[in-house]
Amino acid sequence: MAMKESGGRTGPSTINKWDINWKRGTPSMGLMQTIRTTFDSHKMKGMGDIMNPVHNAVAAIRYIISRYRTVFNTPGIKSMRAGGPYKGYKIGDIVTQKQLAWVAEEGPEAVIPLQNNRQRAIQLWKSTGDKLGVSNEGQSVALTAQLISLLEKQNAISSEQLNATKALGDKDTAVYLDGKALDNRSARIMNAKKFSKGVR
Repeated sequence: MAMKESGGRTGPSTINKWDINWKRGTPSMGLMQTIRTTFDSHKMKGMGDIMNPVHNAVAAIRYIISRYRTVFNTPGIKSMRAGGPYKGYKIGDIVTQKQLAWVAEEGPEAVIPLQNNRQRAIQLWKSTGDKLGVSNEGQSVALTAQLISLLEKQNAISSEQLNATKALGDKDTAVYLDGKALDNRSARIMNAKKFSKGVR
């Protein structure tokens, strides 16, 4: 994430002066490109230098845990794990979990429900096509509904993959050593060596 966000750099050259955060007066900066308010909300005691790569990373990781539970649920990493490009919400995503998200941060966005409201989804689909300059008139409602059905299936698969990834992440990976069994095996090996030497 650091390499994608800042190229692994820190210092004044990482202050992002082109996005909406800069226009709002809260530029993204540092190793993990955090804005000041996010950094201040998640920094640890004694780690108040946003340009210090360790301080910046700690605040960013604490933010990720509070919002996504794990780095693997962030839009950029999730996309890359599926073979796609690194990305954030600013360029869109299929969202499969209930969460708070900032939308329209760089202009209008279309939010189309993929379940429970097919008629509204079709209306939004057509309206989005009009705003993008892509005519939907040549497509039948049935075809549009079929496309939405495919998106719903993709959404379900993504959700299953997410649950599987979470199950792997929650798995206990600690190594437990059975001291008694180890002692018994060591004793057998030593006895075998003594017996072997005795035969010679």
